[in-house]
Amino acid sequence: MPPRHDLTMDVDAMRAYAEALVRVCQTRGAQAIGGSAAVAPDAANPQPALDAVRADKQREAAQGFVAAWAGLPLLLDAVRGAFEGEASQPLPAETAERTHERLLALPAPRPLPLNVVQDSIGLALAVFEAWYDGRGVVVRGGRIEDTATAELARAQLWQWVGCRAELEGGDTFTADRYLSERRALAADNTPQARLLDHLVLAPVCPEYFPRAAQLLNQQPLQPQEATV
Repeated sequence: MPPRHDLTMDVDAMRAYAEALVRVCQTRGAQAIGGSAAVAPDAANPQPALDAVRADKQREAAQGFVAAWAGLPLLLDAVRGAFEGEASQPLPAETAERTHERLLALPAPRPLPLNVVQDSIGLALAVFEAWYDGRGVVVRGGRIEDTATAELARAQLWQWVGCRAELEGGDTFTADRYLSERRALAADNTPQARLLDHLVLAPVCPEYFPRAAQLLNQQPLQPQEATV
């Protein structure tokens, strides 16, 4: 899988998943709700972030979404404004085979920058730490990160370890390398590290992390070792 910053809505595979969701909702008479507006505006100059949110939600409105999430109260007006006006036209029909083809057309794999891997580990750890503390989101690097982005980060880490993804410089991202990078950010005995290790080093990608966390909490604490 490519890094998260390569998976923008300019990528056709990403547009394909959004359009598939809208088509299912329109077919079944349900409301299609768009993604979360996840930009944290600069208090000194919030307008650029608000403009970016509005543009992104206008794209969703044109695709057939009827509303979207706002990660912060400050973003509500920008999100609401994007969905005002005439309803969008239904999307043209598309065969299941064509949708499947588009969904798999991801950017070509390339060596991963180490800072991208480190950021993915740090993001998941930060969200899990907040989650254990009873907080649903964290603001990190000007973005609102939540369980959805943590899910993506930990799933990508699992996949990169499993396929021994190439790192820039020629190294390989192994289970041992993952543990080394994770230990630089969090000690083994912290809840967030224990959970992320469980998710990333599992032989099969675990289900939605709250359920995995619940099952993990029923197990005794043991020293973590690489298992992949």
